[in-house]
Amino acid sequence: MAVDRRFPLFAWEDTSLDSAYASGPLGRAHCLIHGNCNYKQSALLNAHAAAHLLSAPPRAVGFASSCQAFGYRELLGTLRAFGLVLDPIVTVNR
Repeated sequence: MAVDRRFPLFAWEDTSLDSAYASGPLGRAHCLIHGNCNYKQSALLNAHAAAHLLSAPPRAVGFASSCQAFGYRELLGTLRAFGLVLDPIVTVNR
């Protein structure tokens, strides 16, 4: 099978799509985040965690997600600052 060289492979293969749903008795919400360079995202999140741990303890210890330990706004802000993700698309239905 021939590869079409007009389009670089990274244009469609090195992207991420994170999706989260939440629902309750009065409504539901959906958050969608488009990103690129998955390995750079992982490296940047590790660097952010290391820098945070050098200056302050984590917010949660033990079996905790990175968002619980370092804050989801801070992690998203770091990824946005380096251009690795777009603004989240949030849809709320009531």
